[in-house]
Amino acid sequence: METFRQFAKEFRSKIDKALENGNVFKAGEIEANITVGSIIFFILTLLVVGLGLNEFGVFTTNIWGMRIATAITLVIEIPIMAINQKYHGDKKWLREALAWGLIAICSVLSTLLGHNVTLLIVLPVIVTIRYCSPTFTKKVFFWSFLWFTIATVGNAFLGVVNLNIYNPQMGTVLNIEGTLRQAVEAVGYDRVTYLKQLILNEYLPKLMIFTVIGYTCVLISFKGKEMIKNQADISGKSARISTELDLATRIQSDMLPCIFPAFPAHSELDIYAKNVPAKEMGGDFYDFFKIDNDHIALVMADVSGKGIGAALFMTIAKTVVKNQLMLTNSPSIALENANEQLCENNHVGLFVTAWAGIYEISTGKLTYANAGHNYPVLYRKGGKCEYLKSCRSLVLAAFEGTKYRDEHISLAKGDEIFLYTDGVTEATNIREELFGDPRLLRFLDGSISVDVKLQVDSLFEELNKFAEGAEQFDDITMLGMKIK
Repeated sequence: METFRQFAKEFRSKIDKALENGNVFKAGEIEANITVGSIIFFILTLLVVGLGLNEFGVFTTNIWGMRIATAITLVIEIPIMAINQKYHGDKKWLREALAWGLIAICSVLSTLLGHNVTLLIVLPVIVTIRYCSPTFTKKVFFWSFLWFTIATVGNAFLGVVNLNIYNPQMGTVLNIEGTLRQAVEAVGYDRVTYLKQLILNEYLPKLMIFTVIGYTCVLISFKGKEMIKNQADISGKSARISTELDLATRIQSDMLPCIFPAFPAHSELDIYAKNVPAKEMGGDFYDFFKIDNDHIALVMADVSGKGIGAALFMTIAKTVVKNQLMLTNSPSIALENANEQLCENNHVGLFVTAWAGIYEISTGKLTYANAGHNYPVLYRKGGKCEYLKSCRSLVLAAFEGTKYRDEHISLAKGDEIFLYTDGVTEATNIREELFGDPRLLRFLDGSISVDVKLQVDSLFEELNKFAEGAEQFDDITMLGMKIK
């Protein structure tokens, strides 16, 4: 048990180290370096402006101290700023250098500009939250605390004397000759007493505030690190799911016939089909294949629902329907047998609308059966497009024992049959208008003279134009067969 705990501890340590040093935090660290660099540049600008104001006596600050501090700060920070700019924050050691530079600047300002800016030293701790590293934030908190103490003492001797803290005895009269500090010293200014009062009345109260802010920053940094870890995990899972979904989408797409011309040996048949799912995967499917040298099967179907579940059911339904059509020249019998198989263990309650037909090449006879699907569109040469009405029986996978009926028509040269799913007629635009049956018939009437591929592609363009940018709600699938 102890060995297991040790292993778990070492494993967790390796994971944390990998996350800390790995790509998960790299982008955030680079962004944080750029942010801290911008803050330092802004403070340096103010420091130079402050030096100029101090030269003109606007500030009551030690002039030489201000000059020396500004010069040293610029000498240290300008190279760091230049490197940070050159590498766009992409250096591991820049995090430490920028933090130290920010601590140094804030310490100088706290020392020279008076007691009112002492808490400026908490700024480096706040900024380190951007790195989302509790360890680094703790380190900056410790060094900021140390320099906060040094700056407080330095301000007592180099900065502005705070007479409210000195609290001289009652009755003391200040004889102002020379500077205010000289006047205070003339009446018994005691630096030890002053320092004691400074610690009790100013340093300790501000230290409490500093500690609260610093502790809060450490907690926020810790939570930020956890959040990034969680986001990394979620992103990794999402990437894996996306990859698997893309693969499944390609597999599903490859299941549909996509080689055209469909039957090069039968140049008299012009067949083309297209499927565009509403999501990554859909429930629509089409199929066409040779049963034998004289019979070609045509299938158009639509599984209820959308997404992965419908896609899985679609895969099963397509396989079952094709297998049954290969065994018989009767679409109705094929659908009846397919229905029995699909009803088995269909606990999710999905169903399939389907239209299946078998075209006999030698005679032009088309035998078909309808399982609750949209009526196909039939075009007779020299006539108008119209719906091929038929007995529309119950959908597949709803009830066992459902019966279907074969019906027959003959197709001659110049005739065409057009199959589709309800995603065509129920396509909706931004005004929630349906594309509808009349528009479909009008479009097909106007495009009947072109080949089937151009006709199908043009109808997709027409649907996109009609939608006016509205999101595709349902899968769209079409299949056309023209006798040339």
